[in-house]
Amino acid sequence: MITFLAQPNTIEPSYSNLVFQFLSTGATDSSKYKYRYVVDVYIQEGSDEQDGQIAQLKITPSSDGWGQVDISPILRNYTHSKPVNAGCSGNTTPLHTSAWGYLNNNMIVYSIKVGEEYATTPNGTIFTYDGEGNVGEPNVLSDVCYAYNGVKEWFNGKNYDFSRFYLTGNTSFNSGYSRFMTNSPRSRYIRVGDYQTLAALNYMDTTTELNSREIYSALFTFYDNSDNVISTGRTYNVEALCGTRPNCSYYDGYWDTPSNWAEQQVVYLGVGTPNIIEHGINFPDNTKYYKVQLEGTLSQPTPPTPSIDEFSGCSCYDYQVENVSAESQVSLTYLDCFGVEQSLILNPETIGQFCACQNTINFTTSLPSDYVLTQLLDCDYCNCRTFRIQNPDPDYELSYSGYSCSGGTISGSVPPDDEVFICACEGSVASADGLIITDTNACPIPFSADCRNTAVSHTGSTPQILTYTGCCGTEQSISVPPGVSAFVPEMNYPFPSVAGWTITDFGSTTPSPCPPDPTPPSPTTFGTGDSIICRNVCDDTLMYFSYTGDTLEVSKFVNYENTAYEILAVGGGGFIPLQYPYVFDNEGDALAAFPCPITTTGLCLDTTLISEPFYFYLDDICSAGDRVVYFMNKFGTWDSMNFRAKEDMGYSVEKQQYKQAPELYSQGWDTNSYYGWNAKRNVWSQLVGKSGILFTDFMPQSETIWLTEELFQSPSVYMVSDDGVLEPITITNTEVVVPNYQIGSSKYQIQIEYKSGYDTIRQNHE
Repeated sequence: MITFLAQPNTIEPSYSNLVFQFLSTGATDSSKYKYRYVVDVYIQEGSDEQDGQIAQLKITPSSDGWGQVDISPILRNYTHSKPVNAGCSGNTTPLHTSAWGYLNNNMIVYSIKVGEEYATTPNGTIFTYDGEGNVGEPNVLSDVCYAYNGVKEWFNGKNYDFSRFYLTGNTSFNSGYSRFMTNSPRSRYIRVGDYQTLAALNYMDTTTELNSREIYSALFTFYDNSDNVISTGRTYNVEALCGTRPNCSYYDGYWDTPSNWAEQQVVYLGVGTPNIIEHGINFPDNTKYYKVQLEGTLSQPTPPTPSIDEFSGCSCYDYQVENVSAESQVSLTYLDCFGVEQSLILNPETIGQFCACQNTINFTTSLPSDYVLTQLLDCDYCNCRTFRIQNPDPDYELSYSGYSCSGGTISGSVPPDDEVFICACEGSVASADGLIITDTNACPIPFSADCRNTAVSHTGSTPQILTYTGCCGTEQSISVPPGVSAFVPEMNYPFPSVAGWTITDFGSTTPSPCPPDPTPPSPTTFGTGDSIICRNVCDDTLMYFSYTGDTLEVSKFVNYENTAYEILAVGGGGFIPLQYPYVFDNEGDALAAFPCPITTTGLCLDTTLISEPFYFYLDDICSAGDRVVYFMNKFGTWDSMNFRAKEDMGYSVEKQQYKQAPELYSQGWDTNSYYGWNAKRNVWSQLVGKSGILFTDFMPQSETIWLTEELFQSPSVYMVSDDGVLEPITITNTEVVVPNYQIGSSKYQIQIEYKSGYDTIRQNHE
């Protein structure tokens, strides 16, 4: 048996030490040869093509038997921060111009499964074991963790403490918690026209419960020169503004988890003046500064426990429970095949057997060691029969009720002096109104062969098609021209009764041998610990689950939260827990129990502050420069700075040339030869590189330190051009001096030297 000795924290940067340490007694067992741990690495990042297993590693144990692996070098290949807003349709909207948004693969979810391999003799064959003593693929599952495209410094210790960035909803925000994901000073200067974004954790509690809220909205508060509040404006983190929530009327957890939920857990809020206009918030003319804070819903009710809306049947199996205790009773409840909750008490050392909907058995007063639960075969809980229901009353419509052949309740009525035929479970149809109920036959009525040779004709003026039952019980059809009597061998009696057709019976005949019924394929089954791929029957999106519950078959239907899903396949490496869902045989029963949700457009909810405040002071001083630089910080999120003092720009030009030899004037003294046009120097290739220098205005020490530690070291930097387009640049400064605390100056200035990320293209011939 393999156990974990150490695992990463729930949320850590991918540029970190994501170390798993584990131990098996087999690693020091002298009877096991060529022993190694086998580690499968799984991720889910929102991209179906990349989800699932991404690596298999084999680890030689230490002399003490433990093994360990740091998977951060692997995960760095899957976390990214490209500033293109994935929350907007088309994936082409620049992040910095958005109201809300998130990035592809800014955060991923990952886990590992550990097994072992060894031979039982020195020269024997090596087999892989699941880590639980059985031959098979690794199956000892680690915790589910998250990695974002950030950095852990050496002084942060073995694990990065991300709890400072949990949005807890605590109203005291001066203790360094509930923070935005930036090291920027919390009071900044900004110009009218500057784009700016702030990022924060939007934790959804999908796999692991943390003390962190989902982002519902943001509150902007505008102040004048005297610190008086001018106005406030609220913007909602909704899909219409490229956010993550369907609309503002949902409490946390009350809509289905999206398939790309991992990357939606880092949300960006546009906070610059153009972004505020994008939110639809009025920016007052006399604003001196404004404050930004994130909000959650005022109340956070527990998401509703999934409950069946209307029972129409379930996947019903026969179960056996053995009470192995010599002293204690075993008590349990379950949902029977008609949707009725039942209870059962077993005395010591007795056995009970019953039919129940899968995953609905709940032991109420027993220890797991007291009983053995065995799932048997499909439960034959209903003998489906055809009932003739007659209403002898000449004046009144009368009603009936019963159970359908799939287990759901049915009800109906019969008009006065009339009758109906229905299929229902034997013995279940009843009426209190005096209906006459007769059990007539099996339902559907079994096929009975009575094979005849016939001739058919019709009175139509064009070819007509007749559909009939063949002697093997299958539906057949024949096209017959007008005025022709066509011979039809092997038509089963009774014949179809169709207006305009005449069928002549030539008597009984021996039918041709019927083909054997095809053997249905054996269904694929799975159980606790398996990953499964499911389809949302309401919108056809795919979800990847980690299943816990009874043994099920692929093609069954289950519920996740309050939505029905079809099980498509085993695999997918999903992390979302699907624990003891209701199980259904068909889509109709699943949708009756869990109808497709209606996207509400009701009122927005009351809010509560969940983040620290962030202040922006308007810089209205006239200066020579006005160039915003947008750069990736150590969290893998994006910051910006306006270099407003001065901007110098130029080009480096490298040209490759050639020159032809002068002509010999063999054609005489022509014009081209005279002026040398055929022998001039030509450019056959040239490389034009854009470069420049940007200067900040005088800044406080806190901003200067932040820029020297973040901007100069950033591997990804953009300039925002005059039309708002991001232009990639590379900072070419080779060193930078951090401001000296001992001097204590209040005015600092920084300059960056850069080269454009693209070379300018020019023609290389006339």
